[in-house]
Amino acid sequence: MEKTQETDDVCIGANGVTAQYFLAYALPKWKEQFPNLRFQLVTGSTATLLEKLESHQIHVAFIQYVHREGIFNELLLDNAVKLVKHCEHPLPQYECIEAKELAQQKLVFFECGAFDWNYVHKMFDIKGVAANIEVRTDHLEVAKAFIRTKNYISFLPQLCVKNELESGEFIEVDIKHLLDMNQHIFLTYKNKDALTSAFWETICHTAKDFERVQMVE
Repeated sequence: MEKTQETDDVCIGANGVTAQYFLAYALPKWKEQFPNLRFQLVTGSTATLLEKLESHQIHVAFIQYVHREGIFNELLLDNAVKLVKHCEHPLPQYECIEAKELAQQKLVFFECGAFDWNYVHKMFDIKGVAANIEVRTDHLEVAKAFIRTKNYISFLPQLCVKNELESGEFIEVDIKHLLDMNQHIFLTYKNKDALTSAFWETICHTAKDFERVQMVE
């Protein structure tokens, strides 16, 4: 069994969505392959995790792209953001809904720190309207609970609502003509030599397996 070059403790940073969905899938597989490794998981915003990377508090982070000298990013996962509603929400299924119709709907805003939500604001600004954000939350299940009241719509990462969309409980509101939020999760690090090449390769293989499973299920 190949060990890490400097330590058997691997400290990983991730935003909450990636930790809950991808890392919950990946960590057991990594532990199987590298039983001597001990994993510590730290969650936080991109800015917080970048700071921890720079101060060597974590080895690697799963976050959105960051441009910083000495920090390296490798594309790992696609994670589109969907505008979703409950299947019994009164918003009609427009073929090409306009921003002004969306602006009339109650919106619960999920502030997960994983995405650049400025794109959403700009979508409304371009059309000269403002989003009707009635609730802001950093908790995924709270956002889903508001959707289940059948009074709210929300922009949520696809990873978070895959099961609800497949069951038909939630319905995607098609806004591709207004906004395409196909954002990405990057494998971000400062010193790649801190861990073995075998472990880095395993991370990438696991991500590919994860996306394959998501497509099949």
